[in-house]
Amino acid sequence: MAALYEFMQEAQVDIAALTECNTAWNKLDYSELPSQQTKYWWENAHWSISHNRQDPDSAPYQPGGTGIVVVNQLSHRAQRPGDDKAGLGRWCWARLRGKDNKHLRVVSVYRPCPSNGPLSTYQQQVRYWSAQNNDCCPRDKLLADLKEAIAMWQAEGDQVLILADMNEDVNAPMIRQFCDELHLVEAISTLHGPAQKPTHQRGRRAIDGIYMSRSLLHGARGGFLQFGDVMGSDHRAVWVDISADIVGMKHQDPITSPARRRLKCQDPRIIQKYNQELLKVVMAEGWEQRMSTLFEAAANNKWSAGLLTEYNALDQEFTKAKLAAELGCRKFKAGRQPWTPALTQAIQRILYWKGVAKRAQGGQISTTVLKRRAIKGQLQFSCEHWALPRNYIQQRISSAYDDYLLIKKQKHRRETWLTQLVEAMATAKNIPKLRLWKQIKLTETARNQASQVKRATGQTQVHSGLSQVSTPDTNNPNSRIMVYDKDNIEKACLTEAHHRFTQAADTPILRLSRHTGLDNLGTGSPAFTQILDGTFDMSAIQDPYTVQLLTHLGRPPGIKEIELRTKAEYRAGWKKAKEQTSSSPSGVHFGHYIASIEEMVLEKINRLMATIPLLTGISPARWRRTLNVMLEKMAGNCSVEKLRIIMLFEADFNNNNKWLGRAIMANAERQQLLAPEQYGSRKGKAAGVQCLNKRLFYDYIRAMHIPAALCSNDAKSCYDRIVLIIAALCLCCLGAPIKATESMISTLAQL
Repeated sequence: MAALYEFMQEAQVDIAALTECNTAWNKLDYSELPSQQTKYWWENAHWSISHNRQDPDSAPYQPGGTGIVVVNQLSHRAQRPGDDKAGLGRWCWARLRGKDNKHLRVVSVYRPCPSNGPLSTYQQQVRYWSAQNNDCCPRDKLLADLKEAIAMWQAEGDQVLILADMNEDVNAPMIRQFCDELHLVEAISTLHGPAQKPTHQRGRRAIDGIYMSRSLLHGARGGFLQFGDVMGSDHRAVWVDISADIVGMKHQDPITSPARRRLKCQDPRIIQKYNQELLKVVMAEGWEQRMSTLFEAAANNKWSAGLLTEYNALDQEFTKAKLAAELGCRKFKAGRQPWTPALTQAIQRILYWKGVAKRAQGGQISTTVLKRRAIKGQLQFSCEHWALPRNYIQQRISSAYDDYLLIKKQKHRRETWLTQLVEAMATAKNIPKLRLWKQIKLTETARNQASQVKRATGQTQVHSGLSQVSTPDTNNPNSRIMVYDKDNIEKACLTEAHHRFTQAADTPILRLSRHTGLDNLGTGSPAFTQILDGTFDMSAIQDPYTVQLLTHLGRPPGIKEIELRTKAEYRAGWKKAKEQTSSSPSGVHFGHYIASIEEMVLEKINRLMATIPLLTGISPARWRRTLNVMLEKMAGNCSVEKLRIIMLFEADFNNNNKWLGRAIMANAERQQLLAPEQYGSRKGKAAGVQCLNKRLFYDYIRAMHIPAALCSNDAKSCYDRIVLIIAALCLCCLGAPIKATESMISTLAQL
């Protein structure tokens, strides 16, 4: 298995098919299954394995069987695995879902060679079919059953890719007829002609082949490897590389999960490498000076359309540089050692002595942090450690690394830790060790079995998108239809989003003429400022409630616009940000900004780029491209009306909005402009306290016999019905800068 892993990593193989696994998987311990042995080898892996399940008395060694492994990003497209319905382990498959409802079914097949050996795969199948009163040749029966299965898969719309050990010439007459009836071709002989190399060391012809529809061969490459190139075997490997476009799998998701990001902000070495690479490009291109010039124009009210074009161009170049710098941050290396406390302690000892070395060299590191590391690493903390000779400290670091590597090599370390845990619990609770050991082993077994069940039932495939949506039938309002293809799913979701977010489009204020300046892009217009000043002429508004609302949206006396955030506030905002938060399709995530605050020039450029929209009210082009995510509120309910819509903004736009929201709430608290009964989003107040107030109110009126009524109203679609221009007035009347509000509202209005 290790040889297979090394080859797949080096050759960047996405799918590998195995034949003659020679293992009865149900006779092995769960930890010995391929899915567990390779658990930490790749970013993710999807396994499908099969063996003869019809032989209950089989030994762990059982000739025959097949397997398929799909790794890394492609594994997220894999659906539930399957195998030979007869339970003979003749084949197994993995079904991958691509774009536009395209599916590729990869099948690993082992067709046994004739043999008289009682344990051979051939004789296993002879015994089974004889017990079914079916006197047939297992080789012919396999082709017949496989043909029936492939025809069913093709009827479902699947493209089929078969990797088979036929134990016969891959273009023998019977196999050629089999392929012709299913419209398949043998890939290698079609690409390179019939003269092929033998795929078995003692053979003369190719008996291992790859069969697929001719359409998959467009732009494909394939061939043979040398014996032993992949692993020790008497067969040579056969390979094919097909175009991902054909099966709808070329497009990669623009949003990368935090675990797969190359820039990880908890490691200072990675941050330093990222900043160094990005800084080289920044200095070479002179971006710091260009951005400073743009900022001066914005601060001095000299902004123009030409400067906006230059701003967007510079933003695009800077974004590309960020993504390029991240690519060189680190290589993905997954550990193969299960977690144990000893491993954590070894890591903490390394961190402790590295911290001591930093302190000895005059660097800043908290004594509290060092004490915490010492405790976790089971070391004795002393303030005299950073006064030790530097060569001695380096020896301690090297020794800590040696301990760490030694522990990683101990494969049964977790069992040792469990034994120590049992002894400690037995001493503390006065419980027999045997009883505790059984409980812990049962817990471990249950955890592994639960993981296995989730994997078998597909519950671990959490990365898949919606494959279908239920939507009202436009021709018959009383019925619903299911849509499955990409275009219709997107159309249904967009139609629902438009309906959901335009529920307030007919409100009185939005029925006014655009010349009034109170549409959703009217933030900062003369009418907008007049409402804040209390001088707006409302004679054109017929609705009395709208008049009352606009009257109360005037800015109270003494309320001034809050000042723009300082450099310290900008840095503090990103220091508090969570690196794991996902953002928009540009690929720039929170980690890029968190890392950049450690470098003065990069922090300055990012800060100025985020501040210019607050000064000018512009909406950068990158901000207006977001990602809408449709989530099931209830698992299995794919009705488009029941889906939750989440929009992922750009990280810097999100950060600007957070600062504005916090600053407005702080200003409202200082000016005492918030209602006393408002408990949401306020410091020192909590929903639980308000619930207590409600209960005390009920107790009071009951005790005093006072008639009273309380209406607790949950407004329908209240967030969906927000009118942007009213939201802008609410913010500005509490002191939000008009230009900063204009930048946010105009971006939202143009999404």
